[in-house]
Amino acid sequence: MTLSLSFGLLLPAAGSAQQTGDSQPSSAAPAAANANTLDRISIEGVLRRYETAYNHQNIDELVAVWPGLQNDKKSFNKMKDEFGRADISERKVSMDVKDVQPAADGNFLVRCTRSEQYTKLQTTNYSSGDLQMGSTPAQNPGPKNLTDKKPVHKTSDVWLTLHPGTTWTIATVNDKKPR
Repeated sequence: MTLSLSFGLLLPAAGSAQQTGDSQPSSAAPAAANANTLDRISIEGVLRRYETAYNHQNIDELVAVWPGLQNDKKSFNKMKDEFGRADISERKVSMDVKDVQPAADGNFLVRCTRSEQYTKLQTTNYSSGDLQMGSTPAQNPGPKNLTDKKPVHKTSDVWLTLHPGTTWTIATVNDKKPR
C-alpha cells in the first residue's frame, strides 16, 4: 500500500509494513517513511516561508529563506525594485510542488508551479481636445488621467534547489531546469 503525496513522491502508507520474502516486516521501511515524511514537511515548510516573504514583499524575509540571493546583486536589486513598486498591490504567490529529486550533493531539486496574482494600477492619459462654442473658445480642462485596476495572473514552472539542514533554505531558483 502506498500513499501518493501532493508532489509526486510515493511513500509507504502509515501503518503498512513492507514484507520480505519470509513475511518478516522490514525495519528499513518505517525508517525510510519517517525520513521521507520529514523531508516532505521540510520542503513544504521552506516553500511556505518563500510564499510568505513574497506576499509580505519583505526582502529580509526572502533573504532569510534564500540566503544566496544577497550575493546575486542583480537578482537582489530586481527583487527590491519589484517589492517597492507602487503600481502593484494585493500580491499573492503560491507554490505547488510537482516533483522532488534528491541531488548527489545532498540537496533536493524541486520542480514547482509558481502562481502569482496581483492587481496592477494602470494610468491612462487623454486630452479631450479644444472645446469651441460656436466661434467663442471655451476653457480647455487639459489632459485627464484615468486609473484602472487590472487583475494579473501569471503561472510558470520553476526549479528550486533546496539545502537541507536544521532550517532548510533555498540555494537557487531557476526558470529552467538546472543541468
